[in-house]
Amino acid sequence: MLYPYLTRATQNKPALITPHGTYTYAQLREAIQHDRAQLREWGIQNGDVVAILAHNHPVYVRMIIALWELGAIPLPLNTRLTGDEIRYQVEFAGATCLIHADDMPVPDVDVAVYGFPLSPQPPFPIAWRKGEQKSPLSMQWGGDLGVGTQTSPLSVQDLGVGCIMFTSGTSGKPKGAMLTHDNLIANAVASHERLNMTADDHWLCVLPLYHIGGLSIFVRCFMLGATVSLFPRFDVDSVYHALCTRPITLISLVPTMLYRLLERDVRAWTPSLRLILLGGAAADERLMARCADFRLPVATTYGLTEASSQVCTATPDMTYRKPASVGKPMNGITIRIVDEHENTCPTGTIGEIAVRGKTVMAGYYHDDASTAKTIRDGELFTGDMGYVDRDGDLWVIQRRSDLIVTGGENVYPAEIEAVLRQFSGVADVAVVGIPDPEWGQIVACALVGEVDIPHLQAALRQHLAGYKIPRRWRILPTLPLNSTGKVDKGALRALFEG
Repeated sequence: MLYPYLTRATQNKPALITPHGTYTYAQLREAIQHDRAQLREWGIQNGDVVAILAHNHPVYVRMIIALWELGAIPLPLNTRLTGDEIRYQVEFAGATCLIHADDMPVPDVDVAVYGFPLSPQPPFPIAWRKGEQKSPLSMQWGGDLGVGTQTSPLSVQDLGVGCIMFTSGTSGKPKGAMLTHDNLIANAVASHERLNMTADDHWLCVLPLYHIGGLSIFVRCFMLGATVSLFPRFDVDSVYHALCTRPITLISLVPTMLYRLLERDVRAWTPSLRLILLGGAAADERLMARCADFRLPVATTYGLTEASSQVCTATPDMTYRKPASVGKPMNGITIRIVDEHENTCPTGTIGEIAVRGKTVMAGYYHDDASTAKTIRDGELFTGDMGYVDRDGDLWVIQRRSDLIVTGGENVYPAEIEAVLRQFSGVADVAVVGIPDPEWGQIVACALVGEVDIPHLQAALRQHLAGYKIPRRWRILPTLPLNSTGKVDKGALRALFEG
């Protein structure tokens, strides 16, 4: 079973709070039953891959769970994709249909398309029937999820696949990570333990549901009977207001979001907030120092789609002792730092981060070659670079996709960005590599702030080797962000190359 049975007392407890209304667990159960019947009318059955295109919305949550109850496999689509990109993912994944919110434009795709209305209030406020013993989200493996009742073209139900999530595709076409129900549950259980979660928790979700960081929040919370406040997107005014007025206990943010929230008076936040899960990008020392000034309970974390979200997470106390570390692996997960020959690196030596555990994906959809390259003997080779210190804590140096190789030298953008943030006048910064016929790549830097570039270049030579000094510069009013609030380095590269 995917979610454990909950007590009768849980039924009238808020499960989902949104700008469109609030669902108790009982109301959510009723809505999901209605959605499941609708999906069956559309012909969706066990093993089908179903694409979903929508912004964060309660109906989106309901649809995902209803699909799981049918044994179908959600394919959440990034709402920022172009029509061609959506068409590629839908067709490559062999989706039987595309379901979209009625406020979303839908490109031409060669599958059935169904729309769902975004009602202003929960449409099924039916009281929970007395004597009913079902869990509001009970999903047993065996009936609808049983193997063999309906054969998928890729037998994904044999793997127990719970969703397909396409990676960002920083090099080449994006790849569809197949995350099983076991993967999602294992990561949620490990997260419960590391974050000391209980049914009393209330998680504010601003990350998109098509991102593993957003989807995993619901798995964690609904397994426990906790509450989720779901926002359509990150809006600093709305999130700040919620933190000041609601009994929020946990929130997931990326550094850019936290920077923006710190521009407000965080002392007005309710004292219920006990943990800020900070991931998606490196947290620089300046940000962590500001958080320490306000004694904010920040827990740095490292994760990735292919490992079902969190891999390592530091406790708030450890975060302030080691601001750039992401702590130890969660229970049931092990990591190694390996060299180019897959040998384990000595303590303190930078290498590739490899992950092993029940959270590691089943593989890439319809891509045996990439799967074999990424997962070897059950170990996930992430492509990310880092090292482990004497205490066993992980330090992530750079996502490999961001690594710059110039004149044969490896350059880590995070190192340059950290140095630049120390200079007055630099409000924000991002470093990327752009192609160069002589050097292979050269270092380019985009800044937000008021700075004198020649003076800055000269000052950098006191801190960085010459090959690390940016050769191309841009001063921008803001840095481009992607849908999860991280700096969109692909857009920056295009800006420099254009």
